[in-house]
Amino acid sequence: MNNATEGHCLCGRLAFSFSGQPTWACFCHCNDCRRNCAAPIVAFIGVVLEGFEWRVDGVAGTLTRGSQHRKTDYAGSVSTELPRVSAMVT
Repeated sequence: MNNATEGHCLCGRLAFSFSGQPTWACFCHCNDCRRNCAAPIVAFIGVVLEGFEWRVDGVAGTLTRGSQHRKTDYAGSVSTELPRVSAMVT
């Protein structure tokens, strides 16, 4: 992806990339987010789904629905919880 923003987890197995600018940003301080990240507050951004990609071990990943309560997904065999990927409702 050209001119993309990229990132990955600590071990590097799970990576993401997206093109364009974030469409929104927010902070969360709920117990689930704070405990999952061992942080007092967690930042999130929203991006357009077209041009967004998860990769697991360098291969485009597919998401599996996780907890409905915690609004999480999983990618491949990586057990790290991912923020819920969904279309924005206007």
